[in-house]
Amino acid sequence: MTEPNPLKDWMDKMEVDKLGEMPAPTAPCCGNCRFASKTQTVNQLGCIRYPPGVFLLPPNQILSQFPIVQSRQLCGEWQKKLDS
Repeated sequence: MTEPNPLKDWMDKMEVDKLGEMPAPTAPCCGNCRFASKTQTVNQLGCIRYPPGVFLLPPNQILSQFPIVQSRQLCGEWQKKLDS
């Protein structure tokens, strides 16, 4: 008997091979999460669940950025959007 794998079951159900399409409005994923914020780049979302990461780049530059996520990803901290 194999161990249950909730992530694989979810991926199978969501047909993750169609990454360019938006998920169904009721699907629990980053595209429908209250913490997802659109970025300036097309088809990318920023996760604003936690503060942005701070990175030091040479020469003496600081970059602050939220993690970039795909609309069908799921991290486990999904929450329904407040406006829907």
